[in-house]
Amino acid sequence: MSNIARFFTIYWCIYFPTCIAYNELPGFSSIDEVMTGVIVIYTYAMKRIYSTNRKPWKEFYFFMGLLIFYVIYSLILAVNVPESVAYDLIQQVRPWSVIYCTWILNPQFTEKQKEWMRGTMLLTLIIYIFYHPELTNTGVYRDAAFGQLSICTSMAWYLLSDKSKKNTIIVAFIAVVGLLGMKFKYYGQFGAWMFMLFYLKKHFNLKSMKIVWQLAILVFVVVLLGWERFNAYYVEGLNNEELARPMINKATWEILWDYFPFGAGFGSFATAAAAVYYSPLWAKYHLSGLWGLNFGGSVGFHCDSFFGWFGEIGFFGVYFFVVFWKRRLQEINKIVDERYYKVAIMSFFCMFIEWFGDQSFFSGKGMGYLMLLGLCLNANYNQNIIDEEENNISENVPKKRRKGLIHIGYKFKSKVPKRF
Repeated sequence: MSNIARFFTIYWCIYFPTCIAYNELPGFSSIDEVMTGVIVIYTYAMKRIYSTNRKPWKEFYFFMGLLIFYVIYSLILAVNVPESVAYDLIQQVRPWSVIYCTWILNPQFTEKQKEWMRGTMLLTLIIYIFYHPELTNTGVYRDAAFGQLSICTSMAWYLLSDKSKKNTIIVAFIAVVGLLGMKFKYYGQFGAWMFMLFYLKKHFNLKSMKIVWQLAILVFVVVLLGWERFNAYYVEGLNNEELARPMINKATWEILWDYFPFGAGFGSFATAAAAVYYSPLWAKYHLSGLWGLNFGGSVGFHCDSFFGWFGEIGFFGVYFFVVFWKRRLQEINKIVDERYYKVAIMSFFCMFIEWFGDQSFFSGKGMGYLMLLGLCLNANYNQNIIDEEENNISENVPKKRRKGLIHIGYKFKSKVPKRF
């Protein structure tokens, strides 16, 4: 257990500076791929360690099997060259492996390790501001990475520190600093996180009209804060044939039906692989003439729409994508501890907003949300272990001495599900 926690602490302290803050510096562009490989290899090495959570393995194998299926399918369909399939596979592996591996490894941090993790993230955030003084040029400079780093730092501080008024204020202040990034999607994330911190007292219960109204207000505020871009990409922008993202979304719907049910395959559309190995689908769906989507254009424009990826996996893949997140939301709803629940639901919400903005989900920048979510999914599992150990101790201690035992976990009012 101590070795896993030590590994994950080091992994965490390397990830946030390199994969979010300084990923675009020379020599750092491939660090997220390397770190994905490292955590997968380490997880397999620790497979039989008792402290790991073995429940996710079966589902992890299933999703890896889906990826293998799509690789074979893509090579047979041959919409694009084999190199594009291999390139895209590296991107596709990342999000699923990061969340499953974190969930499986189930690191149990000491207070010292938590301090190191919080300190590294806060220091990275501070250095980033000095490295990018243009952030203070309010209203002009927009920086998505700074917002992602800020919200992850804020959530991690909340999760890895004691529950106190002082720490809540620190968490809120860190999130406020992220507003310097001036990204519309961050405004929505910020508003949702403040709602979680200061207003949400219970789990979301859709059977309660009060909760439904609260969610409706929250969604309205989020859309309102980011309306300028949301309108440009998903409302009025759909009639503008000069904007890349709306046109990609339109073409995606056509591809879903033209390549029913499995899609056009990896490396074929709206991903970095489809730009590096220029896919023939750009011309087929009359997108190659758009600024930024022409041959030799910026890779960022080609993968600027997350939903464009659906064209690669088709209705079949979209179904399993929805099933995956439906199951995660069901598990999140079972989390009893308030802090873990808030961070878990907020991690999902951040990713949901990112899906409307770009493909951070497949890049190193999205790994932070996934690691936080993976940590939170173990909340009940670890509490069950604590309860079982205390029950065993109680059975072996004379009745007169049992009264003096101290519960080292949280005192939950709700019933915790049985250990998996």
